[in-house]
Amino acid sequence: MKQHRTRLSIVVFALCLSIIGSSMALAAPVQGRLSSDGQKAVSGANGGCLASFYTDSMEVVRRSQDAILLTTGDVLIVGGSNKVGQTYERGELYNSDARQFTLTGELVQPRFGNTATLLPDGKVLIAGGSDGNAQGYSSAELYDPESNSFSPTGEMQSRRFGHTATLLESGEVLLAGGSEQGSSLPTSAELYNPATGTFTDTGDMIEERHSHSATLLADGRVLIAGGSAGSGALLASAELYDPATGTFTATGEMTTARTNPKATLLADGRVLITGGSPEHLSSAELYDPATGTFTATGEMTEGRSGHTATRLPDGRVLLIGGAGEGIRNFLSSVEVYDPATGTFALVEGELQDDRTAHTATLLPNGQILIAGGYGNNGGGSGSTRDSAELLSYAAICQTTYLPLILHGSQ
Repeated sequence: MKQHRTRLSIVVFALCLSIIGSSMALAAPVQGRLSSDGQKAVSGANGGCLASFYTDSMEVVRRSQDAILLTTGDVLIVGGSNKVGQTYERGELYNSDARQFTLTGELVQPRFGNTATLLPDGKVLIAGGSDGNAQGYSSAELYDPESNSFSPTGEMQSRRFGHTATLLESGEVLLAGGSEQGSSLPTSAELYNPATGTFTDTGDMIEERHSHSATLLADGRVLIAGGSAGSGALLASAELYDPATGTFTATGEMTTARTNPKATLLADGRVLITGGSPEHLSSAELYDPATGTFTATGEMTEGRSGHTATRLPDGRVLLIGGAGEGIRNFLSSVEVYDPATGTFALVEGELQDDRTAHTATLLPNGQILIAGGYGNNGGGSGSTRDSAELLSYAAICQTTYLPLILHGSQ
């Protein structure tokens, strides 16, 4: 059963200038004295400030789920599992106006480790995944927002989980890599055609890999980077898929081998690669399609894996939560990357809950919906979360005293 949380506090709050969320959104409390003009230079917070507050909880606990912003403005949550690997028959919809989650219709096949891709017609392709026991699926299905239901579509050429799915400029979807079962990894890739509802083979990848990243570049090619091989070895290699030829070619190697990295396309066409494993990396690097090379960029403020990376309308990137160095060190901190300076800075303010393997979705109103994941439960052991929260971020903070503020679900 979902829980509703309410929090009351009387604090000195930061009012955020240039807020990307609602003009009424509030940022996180800050410490220190006010100057005569109400401005505040927050020590260690040159990354801006953040407001977070609980919204409605999901219907069930979920980790490693997918979250897709639909053309309706709602957010579809699908897949994922609980702490013991149980999958779910239904997805959920979050309505940002009502700030509520409701259940969708039943999936054709409950699944974990699948991909979810928004198609040009507004439907969502759910492909592959597993039963939570390393047994890959080749089945796929479509979610239709108009009927709030799932229906089967064509069968994939290979069973896959831990793969990637990338919407191409043609409207087709490239599915690459992943695991078939355990350490059995296909090098194959395939294309889904929404017009025919079928999957067809395309060129093979150069290397087998799962838990890699896939990024659509400005020129229409797809960058595949990092991940793990069937042997368990971590990969620094990268390759490019060209839809015009249906082939993969090698490109420069990353500066650091990493699995489960986060890859974010920047406004200038470069790709930011952050964190991942092993050992919750704090390093980051940039891929330049013009030169086909990776170069190191600034160091993150702390190591992260299982975090999210959200590109903001102003071009900067927010890194949210994740797992840090140490045992059960789940993070509630947030940092921002500025492509203009190539540096990361800690953001003043934190998540309500520490979490990793969660989702972060930029909403039409500029707020970011954070949902689910795995974190500490306060008793020294971890738990899968049903909680969700909304974030508002601003680059510039101004402080003032405010009356009693209510944080909580509507």
